[in-house]
Amino acid sequence: MSPRLGITLVNSEKITSLKAWLYTHQSFRHYLRHLWIEPWNDEDFDACVGILQQCTKVESIVCVAQMLEAAVGSSAQLLHLSCRSLTLPNSSSRTLPSLAGTPAGAEFLARLTHLRVMGQTAPSEVHFPNLTHLSYCIDATGDNVSHSEEMYPKLEKVILTQWRKSAGGVRISRSRSKNVFMFELPQKWSERTMWRDDVRGRGIWDL
Repeated sequence: MSPRLGITLVNSEKITSLKAWLYTHQSFRHYLRHLWIEPWNDEDFDACVGILQQCTKVESIVCVAQMLEAAVGSSAQLLHLSCRSLTLPNSSSRTLPSLAGTPAGAEFLARLTHLRVMGQTAPSEVHFPNLTHLSYCIDATGDNVSHSEEMYPKLEKVILTQWRKSAGGVRISRSRSKNVFMFELPQKWSERTMWRDDVRGRGIWDL
């Protein structure tokens, strides 16, 4: 396993394996920098929370907000001081106010500089004072573009993504606003693919 490339937990077997590895190799938790936790179900929830609680040096996380609330928001003080990038499933963003309602959770969100939402809604009820990069999906009409400048006062770049069926690579265009870009993505690009590219330093933020 390579901390620089990140670790993806996509099934119970991988979760169990990493949990056991961390138990026998406790120093590894200090080197893990990127973590994708995909099993968004009750069966693996507690194990994933335990893993996230141990890996306090992560710089980027992909998981549901409920997991962050249990692993980060429940602490008396913020331990995940290095995390600057967060990717959320779309439905998960609705529970961010609950995370923001805890001292550690509020500080965690305030430290973020990059946020990707796997859906067509940017969080609108939580303040991100230091977020500079925001990305979310748009529908076929492009009518769902909405992000509040009040909630994102330091935004430098907004990337709106849309998948297309035609062949070819990424097509990038700029909207009327100078800091808003439209990315038309090929079908072969998945959220996990984009995250892995970002970990390697050639993701959508770098295009």
